Amino acid sequence: MQLLRTAKTKSSGYTVTLMLLLSGWLMIIIGSAQAASTEQETLQRLSQLRSLPADATPEQLRQHNEAMDEAWQFYHAHHDETMPVLRRELAAELNRPKPSQLLLLDVGSFLYLDGGAEDRKRALQALLAIDTQAPIVQANFDQLFRLTQGLAASGDPALLPFIDRTFLPTERGVFMADQSLTLNPTLMCAFLYGVYGLEGERRLQPKLKDPELIERVLEVLKWIGSPDSVAAVQAATPKQSDYDFFARELTFMMVNGGPQGREAMLHLDRSRLDTQSQQHYDKVKPAIEAQGYAQLRKKFDQFTGEKKLDDDQLKQRLAAMYENFGRDSRLNPQALLDSGLSKDFLIGELTRIRTRMFTQVANQTLSDIELTNAMLNTLRYRDH
Repeated sequence: MQLLRTAKTKSSGYTVTLMLLLSGWLMIIIGSAQAASTEQETLQRLSQLRSLPADATPEQLRQHNEAMDEAWQFYHAHHDETMPVLRRELAAELNRPKPSQLLLLDVGSFLYLDGGAEDRKRALQALLAIDTQAPIVQANFDQLFRLTQGLAASGDPALLPFIDRTFLPTERGVFMADQSLTLNPTLMCAFLYGVYGLEGERRLQPKLKDPELIERVLEVLKWIGSPDSVAAVQAATPKQSDYDFFARELTFMMVNGGPQGREAMLHLDRSRLDTQSQQHYDKVKPAIEAQGYAQLRKKFDQFTGEKKLDDDQLKQRLAAMYENFGRDSRLNPQALLDSGLSKDFLIGELTRIRTRMFTQVANQTLSDIELTNAMLNTLRYRDH
């Protein structure tokens, strides 16, 4: 009887072990089948991108956008299974003689948003391979801007030639639905070049020599510029300028140019101006002459918040502002203007903060940048 019980126990152990092995293999088989099914559906959704005609009608584009929303939801829900497929298919598409422009844009966008550092490199490769003049890409111009702006935030200079040819000359705008914000061509370029800081500003300076671009560049410099561009603007000024050009020139010089900009406007050649510009110049010249630190500082009298911080506290707040993309609802600008920190240090910190602001496309960002530019220009008039 004891032998019989031992045999039964061993038999039960073998049975349990066998059942566990079978269960494990079954899970592997089911998992493999599910992975195969996920890959098949991913490939099917990608084929929909390739099949959309280049001259798609508005109704076809609407249906496509709905399908792509569903596709992204599917990719999110099966992230670990779909990412290798998307990477593989994007690499294959890049090697095709005529890649699908929509696949490059859509998969590149998803990899940028949901992937890691290597996926962002893949997204950049896809973006640079896109024919931006293709009708299907123009129909998805908002998405093209979002991907470009997101990748530009890394500061990769390889993207600047793409921005030059795609966005600087365009007359198109984009609608940022999540912010209920429409960006005109100037604001698009401000957010694209602005994330590069001084490098972005200097990238624009030679383009002032292009008569087709000079007014657009002046408009962008109003957002991202500094006295570093005063000489370039002066050198690019046409011998005869109309009021539209003069208004942009005056705005840049007085808002971003500091004392150098003011001097440039006080000593400009009045004879190059048309009649309307001459009349306006004569009207505003007393204000140009009067612009200085005390006059600019008064513009901050209406602000609330903390007006007095010691220098160490202010340094900490500036560091926090950088991390928070320029946001600080408690700090009064006068605390910064009246601090014992040198103006060169403060200008450097605010310029660094402004560069980081441009990574965030939002209505609030535009207001914050305008305030930061006002503080920067005021500091440039401070003695030390």
